[in-house]
Amino acid sequence: SSLFIVSYVTSQLIIIFSAIRNFYRAYGEWGKFNELPRKERKIVFYSEDKSSWVYLGPVVEALALELDRPLCYLTSAVDDPILQRKDKNISAFYIGDGMICTWAFMSLEADLCVMTMPDLETYHLKRSKEANVHYVHIFHSIVSSHATYRKAAFDHFDSVLCVGPHHFTEIRATEKAYGLPEKRLFEHGYGRLDELMKGCADIGKKSELSEPLNVLVAPSWGDNAILEAIGESLVSELLTAGFQVTVRPHPMTIKRTPQVCDELGKKFSANSRFELERDIRGFNSLAEADVLISDWSGIALEYAFVWERPVLFIDLPQKINNPEYDKIGIEPLESSIREKLGPVVSPDDLKNIKAAVTDVANRQKGDFGQVVKKLRKETVFNIGQSGLAGAKIIAELADELS
Repeated sequence: SSLFIVSYVTSQLIIIFSAIRNFYRAYGEWGKFNELPRKERKIVFYSEDKSSWVYLGPVVEALALELDRPLCYLTSAVDDPILQRKDKNISAFYIGDGMICTWAFMSLEADLCVMTMPDLETYHLKRSKEANVHYVHIFHSIVSSHATYRKAAFDHFDSVLCVGPHHFTEIRATEKAYGLPEKRLFEHGYGRLDELMKGCADIGKKSELSEPLNVLVAPSWGDNAILEAIGESLVSELLTAGFQVTVRPHPMTIKRTPQVCDELGKKFSANSRFELERDIRGFNSLAEADVLISDWSGIALEYAFVWERPVLFIDLPQKINNPEYDKIGIEPLESSIREKLGPVVSPDDLKNIKAAVTDVANRQKGDFGQVVKKLRKETVFNIGQSGLAGAKIIAELADELS
C-alpha cells in the first residue's frame, strides 16, 4: 500500500508541476503575441484543441501562403503541431485553456478573430474589452446550426462562414425568431470535406469489399450516443459476427468521459479484429471502412459524401442541444438527409446487426454513388475550394476593417 501511495503522490505532483509549467509558458507566449507590431496581429485564429486544425487549417494556409497575409494562431493545446511549424506569415502562440486564455480573449487587440468554437460570450470566452474585434465563426461540422448547437451558439459572432445553404436558412430564421441583428453570412464550404476528398482521390477508392468486412464505428458524443449508450454490446455483436471493427470515439467523448474508451479498450483489445482509434485526424480507417456505423454525428455525412458509400445508422435519441430548436420551424439537415444516406436500425435489434451490415455493404453496387453526388452538391458550397474561398472572405473583411 505504501508503494501505491508513493506512486499516487508522484503522479499528482507531476500533474501539478505540468500545470504550473504550462501556465507560465502560456503567460510568456501571450506576452510575445502582444509584443508583435499591431499590423502583424490584425488577423487572429483561435484553436481550442489540436483537432481544430482540420477545420481552420485550409483557410489558414490559403490566407498565409496563397494570399500572402500575415496572421497569428492562438492555441489552447500545448501539443498543437502548429507550435513546431515554421510557416511564412504564420505566428503561433500557446495560451492554455484556463486563466491566461480567458484573459487573452478579454484583452485581445486585433481586427478579426476567427474560431471554430461556438458559444462566444456565453461561457468563459468573451468578446474583447480592449478593441472592437470582428468575430468570425467557421463550422466544424456539416450538421444544423439550430439543433445540434446550443441556443445562442452564434449570437455573438459578427460573421459566419456557412457550410451550405442550410446554414443560411437556419441562421436567418433564428435571427427573425428572436429579433437578433443580422450577421454577415458567407458561402464558404467545409475544409474537412475537401481534405478528405483530396486524400480519397490520391489513394483511390477501394474497388472490392474486404474479407472480413471492415466496420468503422464513429458516433457523436453524450449520454445518448452509441459508445456511451450501447458501445460495449454493439462492438461485441460486431466481433461475434466476424467483422473487423474499428471504434473512433468523438473527441468530446475522449475529453469528457475517457472511461468509456478505456473500458472498451480493456474489454476488446485482446481481440486481433478490434482497434480503438483516438485521433480523428487519421484518414486510413475512413478509407478502409466498408461500412460506417454512426448515430447523429456529422462524420456520417463526411463519410457518405467522400467515399460515396451508404451509412448504417443506429436509431438512438436525436442529439438536440437547443431545446427551443423547433421554434425555428426548420427540420435539421441531419434529420432530413438521414434516410437518404442509409438504413436506420433500432438499438434493440443488435442481434441482427450482421445482416444489416452486410446489406449496407452490398448497397454500394447500386446507384447510391449518383444519389450522394447530387446530395453533396446541394448541401456544401465550394467543394474542393473552400480553403481559398474562406481565405478570400477573411482577407476582404480585414481590408474593410482596416
